[in-house]
Amino acid sequence: MKYELFIERYGLEFILSNLNILFKFNQKNDLFFGNLIVDYKDRILFLGSNGTTNSLKNGNKINKYTIFELASVSKQFTSYASLIALEKLGISIDCDF
Repeated sequence: MKYELFIERYGLEFILSNLNILFKFNQKNDLFFGNLIVDYKDRILFLGSNGTTNSLKNGNKINKYTIFELASVSKQFTSYASLIALEKLGISIDCDF
């Protein structure tokens, strides 16, 4: 579902309210460590941080200024960008060339 249709169907307030509930649940149960930002039409709608930078050494809390060393995470972004490009071109990943 396209973002606009999803937002139109459920409304931003409903989506953000549920995102906030989900984020707090993940914080309480230590299910997510890192930063989460939701941006829509050049507006930050949600910004959350959870966890520590390295609990074995110093245990500093993660915040919006925390810098993370990227490992092998770019593959997901490249794959997603490729899928978006294929969708815009009207090409299915199941298509035989």
